[in-house]
Amino acid sequence: MGSTQRKRELRQTRLLAGLCGYCGKYAKEPNKVGCSQCLKRRCEISKTNKDKLRDNQLCPRCGQPSYNTYKLCQDCRRKEYEKKRKGFLEQGLCKTCGKHPIRKHDSTLCQICWDRLKTNRKIRAHKRRKLVINHYGGKCACCGETQFEFLTIDHKNNDGAKHKRALKSKDTSALCKWIIDNNFPDYLQVLCYNCNCAKGVYGSCPHSIRNS
Repeated sequence: MGSTQRKRELRQTRLLAGLCGYCGKYAKEPNKVGCSQCLKRRCEISKTNKDKLRDNQLCPRCGQPSYNTYKLCQDCRRKEYEKKRKGFLEQGLCKTCGKHPIRKHDSTLCQICWDRLKTNRKIRAHKRRKLVINHYGGKCACCGETQFEFLTIDHKNNDGAKHKRALKSKDTSALCKWIIDNNFPDYLQVLCYNCNCAKGVYGSCPHSIRNS
């Protein structure tokens, strides 16, 4: 029998006798495994060890490097948030703020957080689209249109539909994200919606024919 097993059995014997599982000298606290002195000492030791880990920018729970400026590592932060969000949802509250009821029975957000999420998505999508448009010249490669709202992304080889099927999304935001993640492929260009539609329907834009 190993020392760990012997310690475990000794602690269990002490607990059954109503004694502290750590020292075996004093009565244990109700619903605890130790007496007040041992629990206090272990709490102080635990606090000291956690402070040392924090001073070294390590997670006080697992000892891994902390995430950015947070006290915990990314995995422990994720577990903590998941536990907290699960508790909110069990109470019928928004998983993000925990303050307001969810907006409908099959949702996980309140109306306020839902509206904020949609707004933030639009802002991020606009920034990605602007970054992509500017990278490819910021104007229509056919007619020279520069009005941002009129511009779109065009596949030079006319395989845009196939590409979007591969991405499993018809959303332009998903396409822009893919373009950024793949370092702006050179088989893409910027066209205005008129030139892009004409190219897709007729095979070429009248502007390009007129200018050739």
